[in-house]
Amino acid sequence: MKIKLTKEEKEILDSFEKGEWVPVADLSKRKKELTEYARNTLRKDKRLNIRISERGLIELQRKAVKEGLPYQT
Repeated sequence: MKIKLTKEEKEILDSFEKGEWVPVADLSKRKKELTEYARNTLRKDKRLNIRISERGLIELQRKAVKEGLPYQT
């Protein structure tokens, strides 16, 4: 059975097969670091208000839909 891959998936597979991937020495430590980075990135501790044109807002909303994000993010 042959699985059809997207272009991005093919690039990842090719990279892996070329040996460009290296194992992480201390996986649990690295996971904790990345979790902390994500937590700090996603923290909502500031409020920001901006004014933009209606046309600009519509474009932002369209882009957010394409990327699967809430437009306010």
